[in-house]
Amino acid sequence: MWTGLVILFMGIFTGMSFYMAFLGLRTGEDSWYFFAASGLFCAMFFIIAIVRFFAKKSAFGDRIGRTIAGDSRPVSFVPHWFMMAALTLAGIALLAAILIPRFFR
Repeated sequence: MWTGLVILFMGIFTGMSFYMAFLGLRTGEDSWYFFAASGLFCAMFFIIAIVRFFAKKSAFGDRIGRTIAGDSRPVSFVPHWFMMAALTLAGIALLAAILIPRFFR
């Protein structure tokens, strides 16, 4: 069920993004690059979801799905302290970028 919803929404987002890129290209605006890039990004998830959906239906699709997924390995150590420190520093930098210009004009 969830794969079907991903296919539906990513198909809609892909189509809308490429249509907006087409309109921007037709009118000569520079924003068509952004919409083309977001269309390609959504198309990537759309194609992967379609492959995973049909991988359950046939042996050929199953081989393609296993080739894309690769070998499964056990979960290794993830340094959570590093991620928390990076998020904290990014938050402090964001607050500083917002607040410093307000108080020091």
